[in-house]
Amino acid sequence: MINRKCPYCGGEHMSADCDVRIPGVLQADGSIKVNPWCDLKTLKEDSFVSESEEYIHGFCYDCGSECNFSWKEGFVK
Repeated sequence: MINRKCPYCGGEHMSADCDVRIPGVLQADGSIKVNPWCDLKTLKEDSFVSESEEYIHGFCYDCGSECNFSWKEGFVK
């Protein structure tokens, strides 16, 4: 079974924070225009199931600890 609790305090109030990258082009006025081939599907929940573990981190709201994430183990030290 995958660990859904904090590996430090055992707390159950965890979040899985995913780094999302949306490619764009820097404009002359300093704004960034999202590439046309990037649509809102990038932000839907289904897109996170294949996210690399290196881009997912756990945070415990009970003790304030940050931890790593493993698709096989869940939240890990």
